[in-house]
Amino acid sequence: MNERLVILSDNRTRCERFATEHGLSIYMETVSGKYLLDTGASDLFIRNAKILGVDLADVDYCLISHGHNDHIGGLSAFLEINTKAKVILSADIPGTEYLSVRRFRHSITGNVDFEKYYNRFIFIRENTTIGNVHVYANIDKAHAMPLGNNNLLISNADGEYVPDIFHHELAYVIDGVLFTGCAHNGILNILEAVTEPIKMCIGGFHLLDGHLDQFYETEEQLSDIASYLAAKYPSVVFYTGHCTGENCYTILSRNNDNIHQFYCGEEIDIKIKVIVGDITKLPVEAIVNAANCTLLGGGGVDGAIHRAAGIELLKECMTLGGCETGQSKITGAYNLPCKYVIHTVGPIYDYRRNDNAKLLASCYKTALDIAQEKGIKSIAFPCISTGAYGYPKAEASLIALKAIKESSYSGEVIICCFCEEDRKPYLLNLSWG
Repeated sequence: MNERLVILSDNRTRCERFATEHGLSIYMETVSGKYLLDTGASDLFIRNAKILGVDLADVDYCLISHGHNDHIGGLSAFLEINTKAKVILSADIPGTEYLSVRRFRHSITGNVDFEKYYNRFIFIRENTTIGNVHVYANIDKAHAMPLGNNNLLISNADGEYVPDIFHHELAYVIDGVLFTGCAHNGILNILEAVTEPIKMCIGGFHLLDGHLDQFYETEEQLSDIASYLAAKYPSVVFYTGHCTGENCYTILSRNNDNIHQFYCGEEIDIKIKVIVGDITKLPVEAIVNAANCTLLGGGGVDGAIHRAAGIELLKECMTLGGCETGQSKITGAYNLPCKYVIHTVGPIYDYRRNDNAKLLASCYKTALDIAQEKGIKSIAFPCISTGAYGYPKAEASLIALKAIKESSYSGEVIICCFCEEDRKPYLLNLSWG
């Protein structure tokens, strides 16, 4: 089964084929099942799913983050086309009315017939696990909540509208991916409530851009949030959109390289993570060495790995008889924190040859085949052949991502770049799927 995240509904798109709305809906497919994360404000997500080839009738669970119409408004339409999925949501949502006074007073209550579909719902009051879905409720408020919440009201038992403290908001973790919905409880509070390791966080942050006389988080506050995320969650990749304002996103991403924006119609790869870092220090089971044909060490990444591993790595490599271009061989890691080093020999780029791409793709394929055979659960690659071997970086990133996606390898893949400039083409190609 593929592992994929597809943005079905959002405020923004970069492709005119897809309609947009003020709403959020994401399709998620992992080894454990197929999930719909919120349903947007209407049936728009269904129309976009058809364009993207996503079969919503086959979804196993629909996860509703909270009761606002822009996240639950399409639920009735989903229940008409899908007859099997269970819907997980807060027990506080049915019968509750929601109101926004931002810009003007208007209802944001979703129109869902809870009685008609009652047997489809799983109502949540506390933290629980359903299948492979970990549900987090009643989020503690150690950090500030978004200032945009000040415009949002909820009906109480007397039918009066009072400030919403978002007891009806849930967060979900599925196979290492955290879905925050709008993060009305505050992204920092939600992250601290999660008791398991995550590799990715996706959803809105409810950090709004100011409008006329309405002002929200300052640039300093936004910078502090981004810096806190970078310091405390350095290995987590964040994808945000919907209720995260354009200006807010600019400030957040400027202060944290792991924060990215999603757009309606785009696909985000769950299996692959792209970082800037030192591959010799990564906490993975195996790292890939961009070696030369001798396997006896060299410059760049090759030299750095041999220096960090120590002389024993060289001694083992001397027994391997070298390696052909496009092929891979495995050794121990010795003084490195990982368990294995997989050595692969990338092609020296020559525009006159027609086998450059085939050889480069083979580096990734053969390394991943070895990792799968050995039962290795996580592996990190450098940017193969793009240094002294001269392979154009944009072209190399496309070849690498395609080879990884087409591989049968089932573990986590990290592409470890030397600098942010090297990382950019991978991120661009990943976001477009």
